[in-house]
Amino acid sequence: MSWFTNMEADVGAFLIRTEAAVQGVVADIVKGEQVVLADLQAAGDWIANHQQAIDAAVTGAAALATGLGVPVSPIVLADVAGAAQSLAAFAEAHNAGQSTPASVVQGYIAYKQAKSAISAATAAAIQAKANATLGAVAKAADTVAAALPGTTIATGAADLAAAVQDAPAAAK
Repeated sequence: MSWFTNMEADVGAFLIRTEAAVQGVVADIVKGEQVVLADLQAAGDWIANHQQAIDAAVTGAAALATGLGVPVSPIVLADVAGAAQSLAAFAEAHNAGQSTPASVVQGYIAYKQAKSAISAATAAAIQAKANATLGAVAKAADTVAAALPGTTIATGAADLAAAVQDAPAAAK
């Protein structure tokens, strides 16, 4: 065998190994893409299948706040409505087989916005109810202080009223 024949055999073996390695990488990429697409499909299915429950939770939180007589911010109500609409649109498109990886991401964003809207509406309801309760306590303490002027009870009630009136400002 000549030097050229050896080199030709080495280069040929190298090319065969390289081609096999490239084919392995391509196969891994295809397999990874299939896994990613399956995961995106599963995520889309989950969002679409739970859309009604999420929507009910979102509107329920807003209804809870309204039911407690809490004035809910128009911004929060708009967020609630927007999240519900986004989820409904995604679920409809996904169930019709028209979802894409980008729409799954948008569906996830709508889901997170819905959770945020629930939190905002619930927090507003709790804060308003707490403020109303503190206001009632302060009013009762003022009434006691006025009814028993000059007594230790009146002093304690006045102190309580002052502390309660300062509480909402301190919580902010």
